[in-house]
Amino acid sequence: MALSEELRERIAHRAYEIHHRRGGQHGSDWEDWLQAEREILLQQPPRA
Repeated sequence: MALSEELRERIAHRAYEIHHRRGGQHGSDWEDWLQAEREILLQQPPRA
């Protein structure tokens, strides 16, 4: 599934928030991105 630019920006912003909440430690960027993606995509209405 291709992500729209708006959706990618929302995920990136949420991933940064998660990173910051963890204290800004490096090395977990992939996990932060996947967590943000799950959270944002779960907020999306189902596609018909």
